[in-house]
Amino acid sequence: LSSPKETVYSLSAEPEHQAFDPLEAMRTPYRIDILQPLYFVLPDLKRLFDLAHEDIMGMVEKGMTMGLHAPKFAPKPKAA
Repeated sequence: LSSPKETVYSLSAEPEHQAFDPLEAMRTPYRIDILQPLYFVLPDLKRLFDLAHEDIMGMVEKGMTMGLHAPKFAPKPKAA
């Protein structure tokens, strides 16, 4: 989370919340200039430690093969 505003927003009912899945997170497009429409929720912090013992590069390769999901946000407006 990048700001106090995003922290409050992320805990609200407005954005979508999904159970954390590293492959799905890798395939999800993000923009750094908006509040995210989707947040992945960890069941507990132990999940992050468990992830360190998984084949992350294998997940990256699989994600690259599968491609990105369609964005859940509008395209960034073109600068004038």
